[in-house]
Amino acid sequence: MRQRGEVRVEVSEQETLDRSAEVAVAESAYPRAVVGLTTLDRPPARWGQYDVGDSIWMELYEEGFGGYGATVRVTAREFLPARGVCSLVIE
Repeated sequence: MRQRGEVRVEVSEQETLDRSAEVAVAESAYPRAVVGLTTLDRPPARWGQYDVGDSIWMELYEEGFGGYGATVRVTAREFLPARGVCSLVIE
């Protein structure tokens, strides 16, 4: 979990503060990084074979020593047919 300070002067109800704290803790419970991914429309992962919510295998060939691979969940996607790519947001 990541820690940070926050002041909510516009909130006066304890229940609202408690809920806000719960959301902040849930959002920071796992480390996250923003990675720009471009997918290729070729086997074994053609664009039509996965959707938002699916778990897929991701490989980053230039990450670390010898690359990195992990199963990730697709949370959003955008098709750009004119460019021949699909952009993904993953967790």
